[in-house]
Amino acid sequence: ALFGMNFARFVVSDEKREQFLTRTVAAYEPVPWINANLSSKDKILIINRQLTYHIDIPVLMANGLGYAIVALRMTTQDPPRFLSQLRDQGVTHLLSPLRPARLEADLGGDLGKFAQSLVSAGCAKIVSKFDIAVRPSRTLSTKPEITYPMGVIAIIDPSCPL
Repeated sequence: ALFGMNFARFVVSDEKREQFLTRTVAAYEPVPWINANLSSKDKILIINRQLTYHIDIPVLMANGLGYAIVALRMTTQDPPRFLSQLRDQGVTHLLSPLRPARLEADLGGDLGKFAQSLVSAGCAKIVSKFDIAVRPSRTLSTKPEITYPMGVIAIIDPSCPL
């Protein structure tokens, strides 16, 4: 019963759908902006699997744990390869942390570093920023939220030489 409290609260309250999803789906905050501002001609790379169910445009889900289509591990230290792989997959945008993760969990620090290298080189630009709330528990709110910045980054020059 305890784990159903969030859902029961939504059903019996006047809470809006977006408020409920922001409260219960990790890193949901950028989704409404993505759906309102990007089109079916765009494709966004994300590392947050749970968002694939809510984003209305084409998505490339990737992670650094052995995903071969787009290498996200900084051990490769190869931003030109990263950009080439994005181009090969038709990726036009990234949803990325805007700084290396400094929290206990890995929140995509390597993607943040690669994205920053594209922005620094003039290959990409940050088009929207969000404060993402990290909730220790979606059921029990005994600890305070921690926030970190995340952004939607547009690849503005896919042929950019790095």
